[in-house]
Amino acid sequence: MRKIVLLATIVVVGFSMSLVKSADVEFSGNWVLTKRIPSLGAPPPNVLLVIKQTGNDLTVTQNDIDAEKTIESHYTLDGAENVNSESNAAGPVTIRSTSKWSNSTLVIEGSNTFVGTDNTVTSKWMREYSLSENGAVLTVSEMHQTPFGPAVISLVFSRK
Repeated sequence: MRKIVLLATIVVVGFSMSLVKSADVEFSGNWVLTKRIPSLGAPPPNVLLVIKQTGNDLTVTQNDIDAEKTIESHYTLDGAENVNSESNAAGPVTIRSTSKWSNSTLVIEGSNTFVGTDNTVTSKWMREYSLSENGAVLTVSEMHQTPFGPAVISLVFSRK
């Protein structure tokens, strides 16, 4: 019985420490895209991220300056489902996601659903947000499931 109580205590303390670590991470700020991996043979597009983090809420506004397109997404950081939407040339897309902490990395997993006139298409994705130790570099790693397998890209932003 003592072993079970000791093990449970260790698990709770370990989990609590990972939450404390994640609470120290502050993504708020203006971020300029400086590098895309893989580079795809072209310079990175002119993208500015504006992130506002307040308590359990995170708002990410992505401004693609060259394409004159802005996408705003809202997330809660407690694992609750988030629903966002955006439009593309073919119509509206519903985006469902959940967010959780993995130590100091924010992991957002979700799916995009497009309802067309002939069919409905859903794709799955995962995005990880992590900061450099000094807080000056934000790396956003994205993995998208495609019919050809997973596609992975990392976007590196510098604080503006």
